[in-house]
Amino acid sequence: MQQMLPLIGLGALMFLFMWWQGRSRNRALEQLQAFHDSLVAGDRVVTTSGLRGSVREVRDQTILLEIATGVVTEWTKIAVREKAEEPEAEADAVEAETASPEESGPDRA
Repeated sequence: MQQMLPLIGLGALMFLFMWWQGRSRNRALEQLQAFHDSLVAGDRVVTTSGLRGSVREVRDQTILLEIATGVVTEWTKIAVREKAEEPEAEADAVEAETASPEESGPDRA
């Protein structure tokens, strides 16, 4: 019997480890499902393939994602990885494009 105690203990540890991993995985899946359910039109998102766009419409299992002006594609919600924050560099580029011609013209001396 004493020879089997280490095996029983090892089996119990393996069971506890697998149970703990399952709980962590379930918790992560629940958080991901809550994230996908929280998507609304107008959110800027990043897909699992790295594509950035704006959510135009949310359906049961899919979303319509505008990836460029007038270009709307349909994606499954599972393909959305995270909400995107607009980087400052992009914001600066947009401001530079909308600047008046006097401000953006070359300086001549």
